[in-house]
Amino acid sequence: MLPSLAGTEIYRGYFIGTFHLSHFYPDDDDGYWWVEADEATWSLVWDHAVGDPPVVTVYMEVEGDLQPNVAKELTSPEGDPIRIPPRGATTTKLVLRQIQSIRPVPSDEFNQLAGVSED
Repeated sequence: MLPSLAGTEIYRGYFIGTFHLSHFYPDDDDGYWWVEADEATWSLVWDHAVGDPPVVTVYMEVEGDLQPNVAKELTSPEGDPIRIPPRGATTTKLVLRQIQSIRPVPSDEFNQLAGVSED
C-alpha cells in the first residue's frame, strides 16, 4: 500500500461512478479524486446505481486515506517491466475505508451540486 498523504480522515462530497469513472468531489476542494475501495464498500456505493448503463451519483461522508495516484510497476511473465498508468486524470486517489453516510443525488442535478464545470 502507498503511504497516506493525510492519514485516515473524514471526507464529505459528491461521488459519480460509472464503469470507467470513479470521481469524488470533496466539499472543500475545487478538484476531484479518483476513488478506490474494497468489494464490500463498493457494494454499498453501487446499491445507489440507476439506469442502463448504471451510474451512481451520491453525496457521501466517508472515512478514507488520500494517496498518490501513481502508475503501477509490474513484471510480465517474460520478466519485462510493465507500467500501467494510474486510473483517472488526477494525481490523488481517495481509498475508502468506511462509509459514514450516503444519499442519492439526482443525476440531472449532480454537476451543479458538485460544482462540476460542463466545459
